[in-house]
Amino acid sequence: MKAGLPLIVLVGCARLASGDWLVLADGSRTEVRRVEVLERSVRVTTLSGQTWIVLKTAVDVGATSRANEIPPAEVEPVMEPVRPPSPRPEPPLPPTTPAPTPLRRTSPPSDWQPPAPPASSATAPREPEHPHRVAVFVNAATGRPRGSFSESRSFELFSETASVDTLYENGPTRGAEVGAVVRLSGPIAVSASFDFFENEASARYRALLPHPFFYEQFRELSETRSGLVHREQAFHIGPVVSMNLGRRLSLDLYGGASKFFVEADVLDDVLYAEAFPFESVVSQGSILRRLDAHPWGYHVGASSTVRLVGFLGVDVTLRYSRADFVLLDSASQEIRYEAGGLRVGTGLRFLFP
Repeated sequence: MKAGLPLIVLVGCARLASGDWLVLADGSRTEVRRVEVLERSVRVTTLSGQTWIVLKTAVDVGATSRANEIPPAEVEPVMEPVRPPSPRPEPPLPPTTPAPTPLRRTSPPSDWQPPAPPASSATAPREPEHPHRVAVFVNAATGRPRGSFSESRSFELFSETASVDTLYENGPTRGAEVGAVVRLSGPIAVSASFDFFENEASARYRALLPHPFFYEQFRELSETRSGLVHREQAFHIGPVVSMNLGRRLSLDLYGGASKFFVEADVLDDVLYAEAFPFESVVSQGSILRRLDAHPWGYHVGASSTVRLVGFLGVDVTLRYSRADFVLLDSASQEIRYEAGGLRVGTGLRFLFP
């Protein structure tokens, strides 16, 4: 059956022609449902409904028109030179590499464990456990030394024994300390520091003086002497355990040996005046004597540091130190003395990596 479907032939413009046969350039014929002639190709719809695109050079457009009883003038296309398709560049061959040498597999040891997976990039980087190696601190300090101590001495006067009992009282202690902490391994460190403290002491004495004429009739003399000098210098050295309590807070626990250098004023003699009938005496002051000693002792303490910015921090220190020793007065009598005490200091700490 010959349908009158139009066939498009471009002669200046595209037209629609009808036909049931498609004649190829080699003379073969194929029955089709529809043929459309475009500029450079022919669109063919088969009886099964599929569509194919065929180059014009492969189709005999005139024979197709005659097979479908269409005038040749209406179907003769304007032939255009067919441009050959540009050749596609061939992809470069991959570089040849020598075949890898097969590795010899060895069984892992019995205690082998797989490596830990890398930390997620979203996790904030963890700061090192001990961010600094050397810390230098300078603190102002105050404290409370031993509250009081006493001495008693006796001497012969008018064939009897005279006595002088003295009570020494120390005031608040003020001073400073400077030192350094050097980390050895992990939390273990060693510290060395030097401190200087000074306070004013007072001496209250009571003297019993025999009567020049009567036996066992003592005259009493008492007075309080202030402004006595009491200085203590100490060198401390010992191990330290350092612990980080947060990103900016650390705690040091320490202890060790201490070398003290002590200077103290003590009452050496009392001055008095007397007149007939010698029933009483009048104080004329007292004579002080400065004694010194260099005993060994010990110390324990704790120090807390808050990092402010960079290498700078604030240091708070609590230390207790002690050394017991004996001072000898001018009469070679012993005065038992105690150096050290509880000290509280605060200042700056400089942290160096």
